[in-house]
Amino acid sequence: MVHRKAFDRLVNVFNKVHRYQCRSTACAWEGVLQTTHRRTAKSNRRMKPWIWLAVVAISIAAALALVAYLDSRPAAEAGVEGSP
Repeated sequence: MVHRKAFDRLVNVFNKVHRYQCRSTACAWEGVLQTTHRRTAKSNRRMKPWIWLAVVAISIAAALALVAYLDSRPAAEAGVEGSP
């Protein structure tokens, strides 16, 4: 069994990779190879929960910023006319 390193886990967030090692005693090669789409399970292709959390948090922050911006504008700039 070839153990993954911290860098492998970081790369795996963006590209699915596996660590391999040559079984020959004369060869000391060890490295990571990108997995093919055939070999990945369907569950791995779903969006990760932390990505959903980031999308929701950014959307809420953008909505709150828009509301704060619209509330802070003067009435004349917002297109509201005063009473004569």
